[in-house]
Amino acid sequence: MCKSAVEFTLLTHVRTDEIRFAEWEEIDLKNGYWSIPAERMKINISQTIPLSMQAIEILERLKLITGQRKYVFASLVSSGKPISENGMLSVIYRMGYKGKATVHGFRGTYSTIANEVLKFRPDVVEASLAHKVKDPVRGAYNHATYLEERKVNAQVWADFILNHLKK
Repeated sequence: MCKSAVEFTLLTHVRTDEIRFAEWEEIDLKNGYWSIPAERMKINISQTIPLSMQAIEILERLKLITGQRKYVFASLVSSGKPISENGMLSVIYRMGYKGKATVHGFRGTYSTIANEVLKFRPDVVEASLAHKVKDPVRGAYNHATYLEERKVNAQVWADFILNHLKK
């Protein structure tokens, strides 16, 4: 379960707690979106996450295991609870990255590659990471979500990262 959560985090670049507490009722597999309510977001603004084909495949596999439970990444040992905080980190450690990588660090990896290699528009990258607009005047007027562009970017990102992991 934790390995799937790590893979899903890599593809969606959301925060660890947003992954851990993801609920099946938030997932729209048919249209490829995950809608996280404001109360679960760090910035207290709801976020819609476009899902790549690879992210949807992970969810379809998990649906067979946890689809009758509240949480997508449900604990298989503690009924009614999500996976533990350290479960995902232990996956990283078992891969040999102890002291070299964290699950939250995937967000920085995404931002760097998306900006520098894939040349995604910076505003779209920041929206994907659910960051507040730093300029208060701009933030007061610009409420764009860039959802369609983020949907395209999600697939480009998934293809890029999974192709590089195979090497």
